Amino acid sequence: MTELELLAAEHAVGLLEGEELLEARRLEATDAVFGDQLSEWRNRLAPLLDEVADRLPPESLWARVVEAIDRSQVPGAGAELIDLQRRIRRWKGATGLASAIAASLALVLVIPMGRTPPPAPRPTPVGPAPISRSTMMASLPMTKGPGVVSVSIVPGTSALLVDAATIRAVAGRDHQLWLIPASTGAKPLSLGLVRAGRMDRMAMPSPMLDYLKSGATIALSREPVGGSTTGLPTGPVVASGRLQEI
Repeated sequence: MTELELLAAEHAVGLLEGEELLEARRLEATDAVFGDQLSEWRNRLAPLLDEVADRLPPESLWARVVEAIDRSQVPGAGAELIDLQRRIRRWKGATGLASAIAASLALVLVIPMGRTPPPAPRPTPVGPAPISRSTMMASLPMTKGPGVVSVSIVPGTSALLVDAATIRAVAGRDHQLWLIPASTGAKPLSLGLVRAGRMDRMAMPSPMLDYLKSGATIALSREPVGGSTTGLPTGPVVASGRLQEI
């Protein structure tokens, strides 16, 4: 497995954070090969993750693991141990997903890569839009049930990356994304429909860029098929979060 494939696998199960997460999101937006690998991992892991119950390790476990690594340090092994410590910290809280990764690797040996479902087509941005100069992110946890929608604007691009891979579709309904400017009394502005279970790259209309600032709220509502016809949310808001510059 190449470093790029490993990065895609770790991103698919949410193990990345900090600079590594930003790098993965940048590749998602700019590298078609990485995007295909990420989609392939998500397609393989999706049925397995549905069967894995959330289970947090004891709070003392990771401290004991890191302490054991510190005690095992020997001359000449510093770089390897530092890298291992970094990975252990990144894997903290992901114990429940470890079994899914192992099962997916077994599937790689059994199922030829050519037989996996093709990655879903990514919507292509329509029309030019100003390029964002700062990295903005918002995390939208679902108010009921599991799942988080992640929205980010990566520097050097003119698109929103919307990761809705962990939420599920609802029969007869569509999920619609809204921007609520930070100014008092501002009305929600539609950013478009979100496909549950998918990662999409969405065009940013030029007028929206001025409102995509730290402190603005991103919300997800459940609307009739095709989205709201009033220009405002008509269904329940099922997730929301504030944009932050990182």
